[in-house]
Amino acid sequence: MIEGLNGPVKRLLAKRSKIVLSRRKHTVWLAAGIILLGSLGCRGPSTPVHFYALAPMAGNPLQQTDSAIPKDLLVGVGPIELPEIYNRPQIVTTSGQNRLTLSEYHRWAGVLQEEISTVLAENLSVLLQSERVVSFPWDGISDPDIRIFVRVHRFEGTLGQKAVFAATWSMRGPRSDRPPVVKKTFLEEPVDDAAYPAYIAAQNRLLAAFAQELALEIATNVR
Repeated sequence: MIEGLNGPVKRLLAKRSKIVLSRRKHTVWLAAGIILLGSLGCRGPSTPVHFYALAPMAGNPLQQTDSAIPKDLLVGVGPIELPEIYNRPQIVTTSGQNRLTLSEYHRWAGVLQEEISTVLAENLSVLLQSERVVSFPWDGISDPDIRIFVRVHRFEGTLGQKAVFAATWSMRGPRSDRPPVVKKTFLEEPVDDAAYPAYIAAQNRLLAAFAQELALEIATNVR
């Protein structure tokens, strides 16, 4: 287009063409920056992740087990079998019939299977008034006199409604002439409100109630 023009005019038109191209580049980058900032602004601040841990029971030991357990008795809790759907970082709740919800923002601080085993052992230690209660694995410790195996079927619930614990468990005592005890347990606890701390508190109460059932069976098993 600029053939036939003299030198100064050619240089002037070329300079203006470079300015126009430069302005177009700046306009494209500015538009891209505005779009990026807009998308970031729509996301808002990131949602914090809350972590929870199960806690052992507090309170007085069961009177029924106070004098029924020999002080040298060694009780072993575990192994605990837990379905994979529950044994994950996300806390699982129910939100309708046959529907489970996994929360990305409310998680277990540790491995749930290990926490259940540890809390049950600590609860039994309180109830039996004995420090000789260990959770699986008991490497370096002599074989327990009483072994408790637990297969958990349900450890879930609905926020603001109830928490549920269901399990099949067996107990083998020190007397070889007795067959192992095999029982099923189903427990429910109300959840005070729709917040996760209330839900975890209800699950703690479930494990405390289950430990009481185990403690009473231990007292019977060693007689």
